[in-house]
Amino acid sequence: MKQKTMRTMHKCMSLLLIAAMLVTTWQVPVQAETAEPEARVQGAIVDWNVVNEDNPEYGTEGGNDTNDKVYLLSIGEVTNPTYGFCETDSTYSESRYMKASDYAHARGAYTNTNTSGNCWWCLRSPGGNTHEVASVTYRGSVNTV
Repeated sequence: MKQKTMRTMHKCMSLLLIAAMLVTTWQVPVQAETAEPEARVQGAIVDWNVVNEDNPEYGTEGGNDTNDKVYLLSIGEVTNPTYGFCETDSTYSESRYMKASDYAHARGAYTNTNTSGNCWWCLRSPGGNTHEVASVTYRGSVNTV
């Protein structure tokens, strides 16, 4: 189980790195002829107050709240019917299915062939301890460990 958790954490960290690189590209100076469209797109990406809640099952501390432009969803968000998700975290829910992008496949993302290529994806919520992260399984259930 520890090796699986480490692989999941590695994949999550890779996703975070990709997200950070995407945000950073908005900050790179652009040529004059593309400045106006780039500025409009950059203006559409707003800061958001991200509340980092504790793990509801294990009580692991979620950490400080942050202001971010890009962030991962939390356990509370992927179990919120208001957002279109199934409320029960242990339910295999299609609303939480995720497919890996072509880029992710090229970088070695694991997908499950029994579930039409679904993959695990990481949440920002902590797992059962400070060295683990919560995630959503390829079947759409929430792994809080």
